[in-house]
Amino acid sequence: MKLIVFAVLLCTALAGRLDNNYVQPQGQNVRSGPTPPPPAILRLNNDNRGDGSYKFDFETENQITQQEYGEVKNAGTDQEVNVIQGSYSYTGPDGVIYTVNYVADENGFRASGDHIPTAAPVPAEIADAVQQNAAEEAQGYVDDGQYRPEGEGPERPQKGYNNRY
Repeated sequence: MKLIVFAVLLCTALAGRLDNNYVQPQGQNVRSGPTPPPPAILRLNNDNRGDGSYKFDFETENQITQQEYGEVKNAGTDQEVNVIQGSYSYTGPDGVIYTVNYVADENGFRASGDHIPTAAPVPAEIADAVQQNAAEEAQGYVDDGQYRPEGEGPERPQKGYNNRY
């Protein structure tokens, strides 16, 4: 009984008041003034022919332009695909006009522009390895990643440390 009373007194003494430390988040990037009006559209052409093809272009007062043309290729067949070509331009914060040309078709979406990074060239070692793999596959060598004790699988020794057999 004394042990229970002692445990209750100890728990009471150790229990402290839990403060509510919640602080309401402060608004960030909040504009205090009126919202500027959207830029006016200076030109807008929109031609939807009803057969899956369309063409549109527009220009705004802040020099954003876009042109796009789309059509259905191989309509009514198993090879039917939408083909879209277009471009858009805008003036960046640095005052430079950026233009992006794009195509979307059976090969996916491809965008190009002077400011868009391109893929790095494939290192010679990788290109050589790809050619070597293709040549070996043509000769019937297949590396499926499985271990085979000597005498099983392809009769081709694998090069190991320091290119020794």
